Amino acid sequence: MEETIISQPEEKKTHWKFYVGVILIVLNFVFGFIGKVSIVELFVNGKINWSFTIIYLVSWFMLFVGIFLLGKETMEIVDAYIKRRVKEAVDKASSEGKRHMINVRNAMGKAAVESKRQMTNVRNAADTAYGRIIKKKNQ
Repeated sequence: MEETIISQPEEKKTHWKFYVGVILIVLNFVFGFIGKVSIVELFVNGKINWSFTIIYLVSWFMLFVGIFLLGKETMEIVDAYIKRRVKEAVDKASSEGKRHMINVRNAMGKAAVESKRQMTNVRNAADTAYGRIIKKKNQ
């Protein structure tokens, strides 16, 4: 009798490039924020602080190296995640928009009916008042 051995799928080990890429991208935001001091200082004082400018340029280098280390597969995963989230947001907004339009249409219908009712009441009141004025004139 043969025994069938079912093997567990191998766990995928996260490569060191992934961690380094994520760290570089996170540090990119920190260095970029610090580096923007040179831009603010340029507009406030009219001079450039070269050390902050170099930090800002290094932050861009860190971003590109981080993206390169993350690789195509990770960027595809991130891209798919972003597209899914955008699609969910659009679908939610679309369904809320449809619901809102139905509510507006119902409210407009109710307002039109109420408006007709009010116009009829005004017309009847005007006819009654006109009739009274005619009666007083004829007396």
